[in-house]
Amino acid sequence: MVGRTEPQKITEIISEYYDNKDFGFIISSDLSHFLDDKKAQKLDGETARMIESGNIQELRYEQACGALGIYGLVEFANKRKYSLIRINLINSSLTSGNKSSVVGYGAWFLYEGTKNKFIKEYYSEYLLNLCRNVILSKFNKDTLYTGHAPVFNQLGACFVTLKKNNNLRGCIGSIIAHQPLINDIVEHAKDAAFRDPRFNPVEQNEVDSLTIDISILSELQPMTFRDEQDLLEQIVPFRDGIIIKDKNRQAVYLPSVWEDLPDKAMFLNSLKIKAGLPPEHFSDTFEAYRFSTVYIEEK
Repeated sequence: MVGRTEPQKITEIISEYYDNKDFGFIISSDLSHFLDDKKAQKLDGETARMIESGNIQELRYEQACGALGIYGLVEFANKRKYSLIRINLINSSLTSGNKSSVVGYGAWFLYEGTKNKFIKEYYSEYLLNLCRNVILSKFNKDTLYTGHAPVFNQLGACFVTLKKNNNLRGCIGSIIAHQPLINDIVEHAKDAAFRDPRFNPVEQNEVDSLTIDISILSELQPMTFRDEQDLLEQIVPFRDGIIIKDKNRQAVYLPSVWEDLPDKAMFLNSLKIKAGLPPEHFSDTFEAYRFSTVYIEEK
């Protein structure tokens, strides 16, 4: 139905009618065609990550015959800062039983906000329970934490923080999304409880007294600056998490650290010390990245 028009035209049409609730849009496409099951899953996974990240410049018609409509939709989502949330990602072998030649299918819906905001709105309690059950499973093998919504198969990065009597008891995480979010959360719940080198492993009798916080990170945004003062002027307290790098030195502070270090200069100097650098350090190779977090905490 879209013919051979330009993707921008699809974006314009969606933009024109989207806010009128009398209209709705369905962007339809198969994914891969006639690969074996293993190859199809790999290619469809790459396609899904393009759609979900908003980076579809390399999307080919071999990955989705309706790529034109997908281009237009994703560009619309990017402009509005909306997100495409995964409903499912499968292929025809599930019904046909034939894994030698399959057709891939995916389904997403448009959410008016970020993926992380969607997760906090609808899955906060689920994630907190998941982390606690992951920790408990160390002591009781019958504790289950299986089953999750498809959105958690999307790539994500998180930190899991444990506290006991308001004191830190463990905190481990990732700063770059490199695996499905569900894997990242399970991995870091275990690590925060049992592998944080600053603490002894959590014991079974402590679990009930732990409070659990989860910080889900946005994508990193590189910062461009002339000098340290320019960098400080760009940093937004209580919103920005910051990563600094200089050669083989690196450190990260989550936005929650602003509660203890509300002054920007103190925040940055402390971050340098954490990276093993003197607080007055600055160089031509100094790098900084910012990110935001969605914070899920136990009340």
